[in-house]
Amino acid sequence: MTGKRSRPRRRAGAAGEAALLDTSFRALFHCNPVPMLVYDPATLRFVEANDSAVAQYGYTREQFLTKSITDLLPAEDRPTLRQRLLASEPGLINVGLRRHMRAGGSVITVDIRRQEFELAGRRVALVSCIDVSDRLLAEEQLRQSLARLRRSEEQLARAQEVSRTGSVERDLRTGAVVWSDQCYAVFGRDRTLPVPSRDQALELFHPDDRAEYEAVMAASERGLPSPAIRCRIVRADGGIRWVHHESEVIFGEDGRPARRIATFRDVTEAHEAEERQRQLQAALSAAKEAAEAANRAAQAANDELERRVERRTAELRAAQGELLKTERLSVLGQLTATVAHELRNPLSTIRNSLYVLRDPNARKMPLAGLIERIDRAVLRCEGIVTDLLEYTRVRALQLRPTKLDDWLGEILGELKIPAGIALERRFAAPGAQVALDADRFRRVVINLVENAAQAIEGGKGGVSERRITVSTMASDGAEVVIADTGPGIAQEILPKVFEPLFTTKTIGTGLGLPTVKQIVEQHGGAIRIASTLGQGTAVHVRLPLADAAMAAA
Repeated sequence: MTGKRSRPRRRAGAAGEAALLDTSFRALFHCNPVPMLVYDPATLRFVEANDSAVAQYGYTREQFLTKSITDLLPAEDRPTLRQRLLASEPGLINVGLRRHMRAGGSVITVDIRRQEFELAGRRVALVSCIDVSDRLLAEEQLRQSLARLRRSEEQLARAQEVSRTGSVERDLRTGAVVWSDQCYAVFGRDRTLPVPSRDQALELFHPDDRAEYEAVMAASERGLPSPAIRCRIVRADGGIRWVHHESEVIFGEDGRPARRIATFRDVTEAHEAEERQRQLQAALSAAKEAAEAANRAAQAANDELERRVERRTAELRAAQGELLKTERLSVLGQLTATVAHELRNPLSTIRNSLYVLRDPNARKMPLAGLIERIDRAVLRCEGIVTDLLEYTRVRALQLRPTKLDDWLGEILGELKIPAGIALERRFAAPGAQVALDADRFRRVVINLVENAAQAIEGGKGGVSERRITVSTMASDGAEVVIADTGPGIAQEILPKVFEPLFTTKTIGTGLGLPTVKQIVEQHGGAIRIASTLGQGTAVHVRLPLADAAMAAA
């Protein structure tokens, strides 16, 4: 009896456990934060959806029960899904990422896992569909951010390399220091060596500049404003370089200095150029004063005039040794000798004229001729100084769009061509505009036409035709050609015509064509000369059209 009574209790207990399991399963299923769906593997239709799936997809539970799993896919993904699901093997499957559609039509990316099992005597498939759209978006944004960071680091390294600027970052709390690659290059330091300590870094600066740098560094480390400075460093090979130093302090959340970022830009060439420019400016000012002094001395004593010119010439010669460090300053050294030589001739004229004026017997002589000779000599001195300043003091251009043919016609109309020389115009660039500083470029045209006229007149009768032709043309750029029928230029001389101080004339500084070349190149153009002995010379000047030139400016 006891045994018989106990059997129903065991059966009742088993049924109670099954009901409890079913209730627990449902509670676990519906309360699970992971969106979960149950569908029939044979029909692919949903038989259950938990609350998280309802919230994720925007369908009610009743709406889910009217749909199949293919209804969640975008239309283009549906054709192959049904065959893939029907052919899939039972068991736990990590399906992976799929695109699903929510009730409003928006598409999300879900990470799917699928498991088939028996439930209440029925074969079903349970799938978990976790929305990973935000995670994928965040990962993509992270990848893009990392890519941008890498590009930024590469661009920073490239920018530092191009600008020859190195950076040093120091953690003011831990003392950790990071040097950029370019910083090693600026200081000429081996990259395999350890980063120098604070005291070791001070030893890299020139002894005369070390105290100033240390004071600026200490002030910035305390969070105080620190000015940019220019100081010298001593590289590992003993070479001395000038650097421009700036620093910035980044404060921590506690308001105290946390990091110091310092930059060191190699400005040695710029510093030396500025120094040479100051010296050059002083030398040019001295040359101008010397010429003005010569004009005043024409009415005073010749000995005072010559003394001042000799003093200025001596100053230019003394500056020559320092200024010969570059090609341009080497030209200035040669120019000193040329100016001195060119100035002596008109000064000799002035001195001789003054000697005659001092002679008591000359008081009865007509003075107009002597005064005219003195005036011509003074004007020649001024011309020499003007050529010198025109070549060496390059001013900024004031570019304006200019119709080339119209402007060139006006300039040629103002020129006085020697008698017997024909000036022919062959303009073929109507409407073409170039960006010109009209006053500055006017010198190019005048100089080239005058050179052509002088070449023809200097032909000593060997020129059968006396003609200057000015032509224009335009395509992707504008070109002006000034050709003459003069005797031409020897091939061994032709490469030297643009060299400063080179001249085949008995009088002149040799700065005419170099100045023309300088002005043309300043306009973004190019100049070349073609010449054949006995057939004449053609000078080709090519300029960019106005739109390109103004954009480049």
